[in-house]
Amino acid sequence: MKKMFFLFVLLLSFACGCMASTKSAEHPAADTVSALIAAEDAEDWDTYVELWCQSERDSYMQMVQNHYKQANRVGIFNVKSAAVKELTALPLEDASPYILNFDEYESMYDTVAAFLVDVDYQVYQEDQYQTNGVNHRLALLGMEDGEWRIVEWSVAPPALTAS
Repeated sequence: MKKMFFLFVLLLSFACGCMASTKSAEHPAADTVSALIAAEDAEDWDTYVELWCQSERDSYMQMVQNHYKQANRVGIFNVKSAAVKELTALPLEDASPYILNFDEYESMYDTVAAFLVDVDYQVYQEDQYQTNGVNHRLALLGMEDGEWRIVEWSVAPPALTAS
C-alpha cells in the first residue's frame, strides 16, 4: 500500500511539474530525471538509489545510509523540497564538453541522453552546491538493462544556462 501511495504521489508530482514547466523535454529519459527529483523531495532514498546506474548505486547507497550526513544535513539531506521547474533535452554535442568521461559513458551504454534541469530547491542551509530557488543541473543518463538510469549529475556550467 505504501508503494502504491508513493507511486501515486510520484505520478502526481510529475504531472504537476510538467504542467508548471515552461518547457519540458519530450524524451523517454526525462521521466527518470523527474523521478529522481520526486524521490529527493519525498526523501524516498530507495527509489533515489535505484534510479542511478549500477556503477554508482553502491556509493549512493552508502551516502543515504550515512548517519553523519543525515544529522548534519549534508548533500541531499540539506534539501527541504525539490521540484522540476524546467527540463530541456540537450544535444549530446552541447553537453559532452562538460561531462568528464563522456566518451567512456557513450561506449558503456547502448544510448545516452543529456538534459539541462532547472530544479526549484528549498534548502536548510544554502551552500555552493544548493541554494533556495532554481538551481541548474546537467544530467547524463544511460540506457542500462532496458531502463534509463542517471549516470552523472552535476551543477550545470554557465555556458549551458545562458539564454
